[in-house]
Amino acid sequence: MRLPSLDFVLSAAVAAARRFPLVLAAALTGAAAAVYLIGTSDGDMGPIRLLLASLLGIPLFIALGLTAERCVERSRRLLLPALGLAALVAYGLTLPARIEGAPLIRFALFAVAAHLAVCFLPLLRLPGENAFWQFNKTLFLRLLAGLVFSLALMLGLSVALLALDKLFGLTVDGEVYPRLYVLVLFIFNTWYFLAGVPARPVDLEALHDHPPILRIFAQYILAPLVAVYLALLTAYLVKVLVTAQWPSGWIGWLVSSVGAAGLASLALLHPLAMEGRQKWVSLYARGYFILLLPAVVMLLLSVGKRIGQYGVTEARYLLVLIALWLGAIALLGALNRLKSLRPLPLSLCLLALVASAGPWGAFSVSRHSQLGRLETLLEAGGMLAEGRLVPAPGPVDPEARRELSAVLYYLFDRYGPQALASYLGAPLAAELKAEQKPLDPNRQDSAALSRLVMQRLGLEYVEGWQRQSGNYHFYHRERDGEAVAIAGYELVVGVSLAAGPEAGAFRALDAAWTLVEEDTRLLLRREGETLLTFDLAGLQASLRQQARGDGLPPAALSLRTEAGGWRAFLLVNQIAWQEDKTGLTQFDATLFLAPPGAGGPAAPTTKEP
Repeated sequence: MRLPSLDFVLSAAVAAARRFPLVLAAALTGAAAAVYLIGTSDGDMGPIRLLLASLLGIPLFIALGLTAERCVERSRRLLLPALGLAALVAYGLTLPARIEGAPLIRFALFAVAAHLAVCFLPLLRLPGENAFWQFNKTLFLRLLAGLVFSLALMLGLSVALLALDKLFGLTVDGEVYPRLYVLVLFIFNTWYFLAGVPARPVDLEALHDHPPILRIFAQYILAPLVAVYLALLTAYLVKVLVTAQWPSGWIGWLVSSVGAAGLASLALLHPLAMEGRQKWVSLYARGYFILLLPAVVMLLLSVGKRIGQYGVTEARYLLVLIALWLGAIALLGALNRLKSLRPLPLSLCLLALVASAGPWGAFSVSRHSQLGRLETLLEAGGMLAEGRLVPAPGPVDPEARRELSAVLYYLFDRYGPQALASYLGAPLAAELKAEQKPLDPNRQDSAALSRLVMQRLGLEYVEGWQRQSGNYHFYHRERDGEAVAIAGYELVVGVSLAAGPEAGAFRALDAAWTLVEEDTRLLLRREGETLLTFDLAGLQASLRQQARGDGLPPAALSLRTEAGGWRAFLLVNQIAWQEDKTGLTQFDATLFLAPPGAGGPAAPTTKEP
């Protein structure tokens, strides 16, 4: 193998710079913005806007530059990049002051669309299925090689800087390392990739290069993994049908994974399918698409149930969109109508753009759904009068309070206080505005804003760590509550039970003790022999009637027992469990123990501090 000379490398770099000047300009701009932002917290939005626009500009200018090369007239060659530059400038200038929540999700959708455009736009409406595959194969291998080289370069330079620090005593600022990585990724990696982009993608139709490493990876790694995934999904479908239970929300990750892995394996094996030499590829593809259909149906049912319970969010919207796209692809493949790979990146790119804006987009649909959910909760609790928030006229169900807290946090986090403008009176709007003033313009304490609204409703805000799925229970002892009298107990020790049946061990009275969870009981054992039993099931039944996450008085979190002259009292600090799982997920308590013959009351009493 003949290595390229230095002259060849330099000439390739110059040619890439001449061919893609806007791409390199975007990379340099992004690198400068990222270097500035590392270690900077002045709240200046300019560098953030530049960074996001530059990250979009790199793939966008590659796609537009390659497409413009198809034009004969010079004026038309300049038109597409100019339009792309104008779009990026407009995007950067219209970014809001707070680039969190919806703006970041929209950026991710734009980035997906721009990268997919590189895959299909240069060959759009041009013949050549093999050219399409060879072009994307070349880009993939070039990107992979660039990342490997970049990683090696970053590692080598890091070791060199570390040597300067340790061997020569030259202090190297910790921020130098991430800035170095940024420069390598933005400049070196991008430039290396551009030097390998095919000049005329359409000419690749005559190339028949299928690297063995790609075939081995697809045939012996990806395809077996897809088979395992499909077997798991099929078995899970049988379980769902037999038990008549709704599919788990986790199914979305597995279906998305099997969809991505399956399509990737088919893309890598596409040359074999086009040549017709490997019949098993066609059988594998047909079986994959057929088995993917019921998995997609399960995914839609799972997401649909959660939308019915909690409304639409951007994540659920996008999950439905992906499921529908996978379902359409699987149906075409099962009917043997999917002859080309070209519709895949094109259709996915269009879906990303459709979801990014407009009344049909993820943000408008999610915002409308959550506002409707909020209004339903407010009206049910009598907290809405003439379209304005009013205090609750009476007690509010703990579950409704938890839902209100979650909806408010979501709306503030995604869309800011303006999302609730129509429900706020002037005093509350002023309070929310004042809460925002001391904050960084790119940061927002959505929990603090939600607390203010809940206070206006006369309700206690349920913190985010307390808001869990419906089958999760968490309770803790109140912090500013009653003091506990412990007269009559000679020993005290803290016990903590992690997820699982075994409890923490301790030593007392020259013996080894353990607290063990067994079925619906807590067993206190000395040297392996059970002395006392606590009624865990009774405590859980009592706690289910309480608001999850609330601080409770000691009386609500107490377990007492006595047997054989021994007395014990458990004062629970924290307890948590999940209804569909066995065992406690969290248990922290203080154990008071009295041996036979110890004096004092049978159980601690409580008094006001």
